[in-house]
Amino acid sequence: MKIGIDASRVVGEKTGFGIYAYQLIKHILKIDKKNHYILFCRSFRGNKNDLFDFANNKNVTIKFFKIPGNILRFSWGNLSFPTVENFIGCVDIFHHLDIPIPQKKGKRVITAYDT
Repeated sequence: MKIGIDASRVVGEKTGFGIYAYQLIKHILKIDKKNHYILFCRSFRGNKNDLFDFANNKNVTIKFFKIPGNILRFSWGNLSFPTVENFIGCVDIFHHLDIPIPQKKGKRVITAYDT
């Protein structure tokens, strides 16, 4: 199964939710060697090296995009574009750990948190 995860909160300064996202991904990858994970990260100022801990897993692909968040939020909120599939291709499940991203296919999991 192909599972996408929004890993955007993992890069940059680690806040409470960034730590949660990092630990969630770390432990999922530790216990699940069967599924393939695509880590989607969008960050204009963040560094792809923050995802280095996950890069050595054989069942992980990292997709990193340097795009300003305000442009994406506007586009997602007003145009419902681009979709998850435009960035990472089709997945069976996508776990939204931040702003829900428009998605055409597959199931979704959304983690909501108090900011």
